[in-house]
Amino acid sequence: MNTHDLIQKPGIGYWSTAPAFLETDVQTITGALSNSAASRMSTGSTEHAQILAWSESIGWLKSSLAPLVPSENDSSNWVICLEYEIPRRTGRIDCVLIARGVVFVIEFKHDKADQLARLQVEDYGMELMTFHRETRHFSIVPILCTGNAFEDHHEISTYENGHVSQVSITNPNSLSTTISAFLSGSQRRTSLEDGTTWIQSPYEPIPTIVEAATTLFAGHGVEDISRTDSSIEDLNRVRRSLESVARVSVESGSKIICFVTGVPGAGKTLAGLSIAHSEQFDRATFLSGNGPLVKVLSESLKRDLMLRTSVKAEDAKREATTFISNVHVC
Repeated sequence: MNTHDLIQKPGIGYWSTAPAFLETDVQTITGALSNSAASRMSTGSTEHAQILAWSESIGWLKSSLAPLVPSENDSSNWVICLEYEIPRRTGRIDCVLIARGVVFVIEFKHDKADQLARLQVEDYGMELMTFHRETRHFSIVPILCTGNAFEDHHEISTYENGHVSQVSITNPNSLSTTISAFLSGSQRRTSLEDGTTWIQSPYEPIPTIVEAATTLFAGHGVEDISRTDSSIEDLNRVRRSLESVARVSVESGSKIICFVTGVPGAGKTLAGLSIAHSEQFDRATFLSGNGPLVKVLSESLKRDLMLRTSVKAEDAKREATTFISNVHVC
């Protein structure tokens, strides 16, 4: 692929192979990013400060990849995506580098690397791992590259598909070393298909809470709700763990509290709903402190039950509220 073969992909400001990226001048790349931004902005123009920030970040990336590309046999198949849009979110990842079974999620900051910046790049990695189908076949390495970082800190974790490593903090002069350190831990060869398949891969969020609740209420399982085999496996694993704890609580007469964490939309509420509707716990109720959510779900469940059966409105409402209730009124 050369600079004339670039394929425009919605949601990505610019993408190419690593060699093509190095051969393309900064102005051409920022021009592509500006055109992409203009297509999604009502103003149709990009602020000068943004173009300067892009130019500096692209310069950092070029300097970092320049010594790596000639020395790596498979670097001609490395793929770079700039300004990658996270669907359903306002965030855009500065750079995604797909190389040797690793998805590098790189965020450039021209100020210091504060906690918010670390959480931002870590969240991007978790978003891709959770919702982007093809990312589950790679290791994910979040990198925060900042001009004011005095130390190069990275901790190489065990390489596993769908595994997100700890955030690496680096500066422009050490970015090349950081990338190389992670690449050396992978024995996988890079094919051009890796990058192009990743780019074309669908983004598969968990269904809305209303969709999930009505499906479960109708007697289906999470297998009928989840979009992918991976999400089914994750949800079932969480459900089994919670069911195990719940059984211990019931048998021992004790009270146990469980905390389930995850990025927004990962399926935390869906896991709770599936437990409440599990055959093992026929008297379980999903309690929520979110009053509006409870009202919306209760009404949706009531209407769904009335459409599927001949039950009266009052009976449908009563049955729906036994499935989900407001914790503040219990």
